Amino acid sequence: MMHPYHCDFCGCYMDPGEGDTCDECQKKESDYRKLNQSVQDTIQLTEGWQYELTLDGGYLYGEH
Repeated sequence: MMHPYHCDFCGCYMDPGEGDTCDECQKKESDYRKLNQSVQDTIQLTEGWQYELTLDGGYLYGEH
């Protein structure tokens, strides 16, 4: 009998009721969303077609 519960992203086996994605893939997706939001908050469109990069003393990809 085949186990029908697989992660939609990586294909690993999951327990019934865990959802569509495994914990590792959910964490990767969450980290990606946070990074994407961080970049969007840093690079802003000002008047017209000019972009502005505001680091405020930080780094583009989080703290180092």
